[in-house]
Amino acid sequence: SRITFYHLVSWFEASVGINAEYGYLGDNEPSTASDGSVEGCTGSALDTSVYDLENVPKLSRKTVCPSALHHGNLRHYDVHNIYGWKSSVVSHKALSSVIRERHMLLSRSTYLGSGVHTGHFIKENSATWEDMKHSIVAMLNYNLYNIPLVGANICGYRHAVKRDNPATEEELCIRWYQLAVFYPLAKRFTSEETSQVKFSNATEDLIDAAVRERYRLLPTLYTLFYSAHTRGLPVVSPLFFDYLNNKEVLGDKEVLQIDTQFMFGEGIMVAPVLLPGVKTVAVYFPEVPGTITSTPSTSSTNPVT
Repeated sequence: SRITFYHLVSWFEASVGINAEYGYLGDNEPSTASDGSVEGCTGSALDTSVYDLENVPKLSRKTVCPSALHHGNLRHYDVHNIYGWKSSVVSHKALSSVIRERHMLLSRSTYLGSGVHTGHFIKENSATWEDMKHSIVAMLNYNLYNIPLVGANICGYRHAVKRDNPATEEELCIRWYQLAVFYPLAKRFTSEETSQVKFSNATEDLIDAAVRERYRLLPTLYTLFYSAHTRGLPVVSPLFFDYLNNKEVLGDKEVLQIDTQFMFGEGIMVAPVLLPGVKTVAVYFPEVPGTITSTPSTSSTNPVT
């Protein structure tokens, strides 16, 4: 509740002597260790409904029973999708009332409208090239949902398979940090297994270079967030957001198929390396009059390297 969170923040500041400027709401889907509850669910029609959802045999899987009642006799079945949004609302109010200055709040569960109160952290991902690629689509989607403060867990939260090739993992982490330079939210949160990873000096130097580039771009990022706050514009966007309806591009349908490139504001196009062992990337440049559209050897009407 708001009172509980308010007193928690106040107690932390008084006991530790540190002003709380950041909050993270985890497991607020809500998530539970059991299916429904330790005693199980009621067996009502809501609790026994079966949906054809991948890896989700029942709606109470690792969450509250659909028949459970919230304050006001609201069934969890009806409010599950906005539970995370509501926790963000009350947490934002509590932090604002305690701190009375600008703060940052992140949530693992969000809904339309959450961007007013919180950002979104994509925490539960794996240290795989596939998940790094998927983070781009997720990041772009959330910006179109008007939740601009979003980022995936850099290098992955957990290992998807047994680690038998440290060099491959180092390459993945280098590329992920290079991509995260352009995340609206750049954050790494390790699990017990991923925190044990040790990198070579060469890898640490490359990661350090990426982090420095991130800091160099902070004035640009700050400006983009100001535009997101005042004009509702995304910090990062898919190519079609900028080019599909541009009359000079004449409705370039090619941009609808691209999910491995994105715009960082209006002036920087990002095309990261998303595969192991790759040194060059094919990049698509929409033809816009008055801009550089070709390399010395390859026309930009086709993918260029």
